[in-house]
Parts: sequence; structure tokens; C-alpha cells
Amino acid sequence: MKAEELFALDATAQQALFRSGELSASDYSGLHRRWVEQIEPLVNALNYQSSNQLTLNDGALSGVQIAAKDNIDCLGMPTSAGMAWLKEHMPNKDAFVIGQLKKAGASISAKLNMHAAALGATNHNPDFGDCHNPHRLGFTPGGSSGGSAAAVASGLCAVALGTDTMGSVRIPASYCGVFAHKPSFGRVSNRGSRACANRLDTIGPIARSARDLKLVFAAMQARDEKWPLSNNSAAIIPASNRLLVPADLAGLGVDADVAAQFEAQLPLWQQMGFELVSWDLSDWDFSQARRAGLLLCERDIRAEYKQAWDNNPDWFNPELRGLLAYLDRKTDADLQQAETHLDKLATLIRLAMDGFAGILMPTTGQRAFSFESAVPAHQADLTCLANIAGLPAVSMPMAGDAELPVGVQLVGHWGQDESLIELAEQYQQTSGWRFRWPDAILQSL
Repeated sequence: MKAEELFALDATAQQALFRSGELSASDYSGLHRRWVEQIEPLVNALNYQSSNQLTLNDGALSGVQIAAKDNIDCLGMPTSAGMAWLKEHMPNKDAFVIGQLKKAGASISAKLNMHAAALGATNHNPDFGDCHNPHRLGFTPGGSSGGSAAAVASGLCAVALGTDTMGSVRIPASYCGVFAHKPSFGRVSNRGSRACANRLDTIGPIARSARDLKLVFAAMQARDEKWPLSNNSAAIIPASNRLLVPADLAGLGVDADVAAQFEAQLPLWQQMGFELVSWDLSDWDFSQARRAGLLLCERDIRAEYKQAWDNNPDWFNPELRGLLAYLDRKTDADLQQAETHLDKLATLIRLAMDGFAGILMPTTGQRAFSFESAVPAHQADLTCLANIAGLPAVSMPMAGDAELPVGVQLVGHWGQDESLIELAEQYQQTSGWRFRWPDAILQSL
């Protein structure tokens, strides 16, 4: 099998080749090493690559190669959180989720490029270099988990882990044309990852199919007795065939071409048996939610790296330093007000979903854009709702033939991750979506 055929397959299909004996671990590793040498210089998705080869075993994730965002601890690999001053920082143990994946038989292959300290949605990184969107070089892959989505879309790994604070696994998945899952808050332990905003952060997988999300999530989620917020129980919610769909997408800042492609998906969901109900969001202040979330990020990042910030603030790149310095102009009352606003918004989101299976909407209001372009302020407006309310969400590539991909997002009730991923898998099958190599990868073959 040619490398471009093998690495276009999802992890589930690759596992089938191993199990049938059509592919050996050594052959895979040799092909992968040459693929990385050819593709990685284009996208710059890898901050560090392990020398360990893929291994086969009896685990559910045997033969699955997983790479992790560079703010998640992996024993034997540095954790930089996208900042040069941490480039040599070696953790003394795996993050809890990495330990879970290893126990299930996964091979951890690399650490991935990211927006510095996870505070940003473009993956512009002055310390490690920009990570490029494989659909168009020079364009953002999204962030902060840009390296994770770019690596999956480029075949550099079968599955990647990212962290999602206001949309940081789903925004890159939307821009890079792959699948992502932001789990219910608490079902996946954050212990062993660097904080961006403690009440909003969730570790989630990015993959080339919905079924791979299901495969990996089953291993990731577990009760972590050392993380006080851990809660891996699945919730039981009365069944519903109704989905909320935001009205007036233009008013929410969604580009006309994205709105048109999203609306073309709606008959597919009706075909799947759902009644779509319009949801008026015209009186929701997304900018206030955005500011509140950002303020909590700045507070928690300052706490995460307190010693460095107090003694060596010039270690942080100028953009990040400017964002973190903004906290000095805020009071404890401002921080409490931000917490209160998010609490109220979380209640409104959950109340709005009562009697519905979930919320269906575009993942992002725009497609990937050039690093030279102005960064849209509202990139995370649609993704942040799930983080604020602690709810699970999946992003799926929209069916269509547009040159640059964009995602459709489904937000569900807390604890219903498994059923949400099953709906994503059903949508993938109903839409007929199939993974195809991005333009930059095709041109390099």
C-alpha cells in the first residue's frame, strides 16, 4: 500500500489492516517516518517527535498512533505549552489521559504545535513558527490546537489530542476539515495539562472520522481520584427528536457562504429524523461572554506560570505578554463579575436546551484565513457556549465542494457524549463525506 493511501485511512481502518496481517508495525513505522520527512516541513505541526515506533498489543487502541498538543504531559517528551522558555521542560509522569490511552494500547508519537499558552485561535507562534493549514499554506489552521488538527489532516498522526477552552479543538477541526470532540466537563481529567481557564478547559480528540472519536473517547474517559472535578458518569436525558438551530446567522457574524453551506446540511438532519426549531439569539451578548472568558484565561494563565511572570515577563512573547498584562487593570470585583456572567449564561444555555436533543450550528462563522489578515474577534462565539455550560460538542466537516472546509457543530446535554458521537457518525454516513487529501498535501505527492 502506498503511503498516501495508508495515511488517508482513519485509525479504525488502519487497525483492521494490522489485525488482518496486511500491515506490520515495522512497515507502518518506516512509511510514517518518510511521510513525516516529506510533509512536516510544509505544515510545521510537530514540536517534538518521539523515536518510539508504533507497537501492536491486545488493547482497544493497539496500532493507533496518537499525538498530543504541547500543553499535555507525555513522559519522555518536553511540555512547552508553545513557549520557547519551556522547550526543555520534561515532565516526570504522563498526564492522566495519556496514561489512559497507553493502558488501552495507543502509541504516543509526538507533541504538537499550538498557540502560545493556548491563548489564541490562529496558531501564530513566534517561538516555534506558525503552523499552516494543509488546505492552503500561509493560512491559519485555527487554534489554539492548530497543530493537532493540521497533523490529523496531513496524516502525520491518526488521532490528536487538543485542549478546548472556548473552542480550541473545534475551531481547528472546522478550518482543517476533520472531526473533533469537546467532552462534557469532568468526563476527561485535565490533570497533567497546563491550564488556560480551569472552569472552561477540556481535553478532546481530533480525528479523520467520527468513529475514531468514539474509539478514543472510550479510553480517555475515566474517573480520576486525584482530580476533584472528575465525573465520568453518563447522563440519562429523555429522548427528543428536536434540535435548536440559531436564527439569523448573519446577525451572529456568520459569513454568507458558510451560512449557505450550513443551510444545505439541514435536510440531512431532517432525513436523520430530526425536527429543526429556530432559536432566536438576537438579544444574546456574545461579546460580553467572550470578554468574560478571556479575563478568566488571563487570570489562570498568570497563576499557571506565576513564577516566570513575576520574575521574567520578557520570556513571554510580546502578543501574549500584552494579553496577560491586561489583568493588571482589572479588580477582584471584575473577575467575580466575569464568573457571575458565565454562571448566568450557562443556566440560560441549559434552560434553552430543555426538551431538545441539542443545538445544531456552524462551528465557526468563517473559513480559514491568511496569517496576514485581521483576526476575526468572534471566532469562538459559537463554540464557547459548550464550554460555558460544560456541555459536550462535536464538530464535523460540512458536506460540500468548497475549496476551504468548514465545520458543523452539534452541542448536546452533559454526559451524553457517546450518543452525540453516534449522531456525528450518522451524519457522516448520511452526508457521504469522505476524507480527501488537502491541496497542499496533494501537490507535494
